[in-house]
Amino acid sequence: MWVSDGSSSGGVENDQGFVDLLEQQDFLVSRVNFLGDGNALTESERNLFNFADLGAVSRDTLSGNYNDAAGMNGLTVPLINLNPYLARTSRWNWVPFSDMYFTAAALLPEIPDDAIFHGVTRNVIGGVPFVTTTIEILGILGIANGDFLGSPLFFEPRLRIQRWLASTPFHFESTASAAGPRMLLPIGQIGTKGSATIGRYNLTADGARIFVNSVDNLKR
Repeated sequence: MWVSDGSSSGGVENDQGFVDLLEQQDFLVSRVNFLGDGNALTESERNLFNFADLGAVSRDTLSGNYNDAAGMNGLTVPLINLNPYLARTSRWNWVPFSDMYFTAAALLPEIPDDAIFHGVTRNVIGGVPFVTTTIEILGILGIANGDFLGSPLFFEPRLRIQRWLASTPFHFESTASAAGPRMLLPIGQIGTKGSATIGRYNLTADGARIFVNSVDNLKR
């Protein structure tokens, strides 16, 4: 299930490129626009999520519209979050900070043998060109629990890709955890709500491979 605010230009949702990529890889994708309204998830919304094999939350989401930490973390569906603002302490509390940084640097795989990096080519200095535009990333590595999978190459160490198993406390300053697997994977162009750029597809060929691998390995 693809969850988005549905910002569009020319009648096509900005983030449709990600949906197209998944469908090209034979995933059946159900798009749900405007699910978040700032209130607690309803029973029907929880059921909609939990019926899916995986939920992906687009960068084209206004974090305040999805500010039900207990409800989102209580979902049993595996969830990939593309919007780092939702991972902040003030939202879903996946990380114990809210500092945001901007980078288009190559990705440094921290666990090169992990399944999400299958088929990916690293350059001579160990990096993987990952995105084609600047993205936001969060905080300092080594603070969150779970699997620290990626950081920006030649950038002050920051958390780029993180994965948690179900019931794993998100970080050392909280006992909060999720009822299903979670992954923080910040991708999608940045921009203001409703703009022509927010959430647009911005992956290199290897970035696309990492994203598809992540979906394939996290889904149930």
